[in-house]
Amino acid sequence: MIPLVEPNSEMVQLLRDYKRVCQMVSEKMPVRWLDWHSSGTNDLLADGLPPDAIVFIGSGSVEVMQGDKTLYCWDDGDIFLAADFIASAGDESLATRLLLGGETDFKLAKISNVHDAIAKDPDAMKLWQQWASLQRRLLNQLIALLVQSEERPSPGFMRYNDGDVIIHENDISDSVYTIMDGAADVFVNGVKVGEIAQEEIFGAIAVLTGQRRTATVKARGACNVLVVSQTEFANMVNTHPHLFMNLVQDMAKNIVALNERVVSLSGANIPATR
Repeated sequence: MIPLVEPNSEMVQLLRDYKRVCQMVSEKMPVRWLDWHSSGTNDLLADGLPPDAIVFIGSGSVEVMQGDKTLYCWDDGDIFLAADFIASAGDESLATRLLLGGETDFKLAKISNVHDAIAKDPDAMKLWQQWASLQRRLLNQLIALLVQSEERPSPGFMRYNDGDVIIHENDISDSVYTIMDGAADVFVNGVKVGEIAQEEIFGAIAVLTGQRRTATVKARGACNVLVVSQTEFANMVNTHPHLFMNLVQDMAKNIVALNERVVSLSGANIPATR
């Protein structure tokens, strides 16, 4: 799961545990997973997702939206129950949508089939109960974080495939980005000058200085990215000053690494700094 809010330490641990248990369920549960293909729409509920389906996401992402707001995203390796979302489809004001993010591959199992299988296997029953408990705790934590503060940024969620351009050199700077899952490469004039790892913030320097983008950033493999607008980022800096200090430290490290990279590419020699 990608929560789209700043997780606390408890939620970070829950996310790790949940991902681990989802993997165990998909590999060790005596369940037959079946392929199910969308008929063309990117909304699973509108596309007739079976109400008794258990959905396993092999790759890609599914945005959970209420109205025009994205609450969170299921991503690679996650498991969820279709019934948890179909129940709200009749109320327009509370209607939930499950939107596919790009190329998403997933498989389904029937709840009845799963229950029949785990009823005969105590270890499978225990694993299923562990999954259900972790998901409840994770969603409760998410709800608490969403309502904890009235002033929350509303970041957008984007998924990029290998080689996709996230930002272009010389573009106007209007957003700040964070890689939630994956990695990216940085290019200047077509030459690779750096890398961006998971959970790193990038694009902030141009936003803070009002300059155009000084580099192109391309996804390396599948990449999930949070996009925060310039205004929302300014609000975050004002309300969370520690975020700004961490960002300055990261930018300083990136500038040093970039300078070293440029020097190595040019073949120049400079004295070591202290």
